[in-house]
Amino acid sequence: MTIRTLHKWLSIIIGIQVLIWVLSGSIISLLDQDTVQGRSTYNAMPPVSAIGASPVLFDITELALPANTELQSVRLARVGNKLNYLLDSSVGTLVFNAYTGEAFGVSEAQAQQTALKSYKGTGNWVSNEYFAKGSEELVAKHGHTPQWRIEFDDSINTRVFVSGIDGRVLAHRNCYSQIVDFLLMLHFMDYADEHSFNNLQVRVVAFAALWLAISGLLLVQSSFSRRDFGLKTRTKH
Repeated sequence: MTIRTLHKWLSIIIGIQVLIWVLSGSIISLLDQDTVQGRSTYNAMPPVSAIGASPVLFDITELALPANTELQSVRLARVGNKLNYLLDSSVGTLVFNAYTGEAFGVSEAQAQQTALKSYKGTGNWVSNEYFAKGSEELVAKHGHTPQWRIEFDDSINTRVFVSGIDGRVLAHRNCYSQIVDFLLMLHFMDYADEHSFNNLQVRVVAFAALWLAISGLLLVQSSFSRRDFGLKTRTKH
């Protein structure tokens, strides 16, 4: 393959990707970000009531953990007017009532109530769905953690995600959120769904752009003459 042929095909490949970058970035910038981020349907949660006098916390070493569980970290999390232990472990995140030591879980009714309190749109509640390993919509930000998805029948198909671990609202998403997800996938060439902008496709295109520049420099001498720059060539007598 000659340098000129290489340069021509690299120009086409890089040109197509540049066009995708410009179009996807332009569309994202034109969309209303309050709608995309779900802020147009999000209602600030009411103030949490005071915990009050705190009883003695349950001894962590007495918690009923699954067999062969290795703890990585322990932290306290406030859910309503209660405290829970959140244990990051080799089997995932475990949650226990910090006062009684009982295993904690967010029920469907609790998740729906939380979602309804956080929603200020015009739609009505439609359905609830539980994802034991998390929804693919939120895996990039929240990983494979238990989640509830509560759907509403408004014009933008709002979906409220509630954590199955501590009962907090994780996100409000809608059809515009999905459009932006698709555009970001194109923009960052995340075709393998790696949720990373430093993927193989980006590195390949960067390398191709480097060769496009190098081949272009090599072609300068053969593509232009002194006459193109207003310089006369010397004639031999």
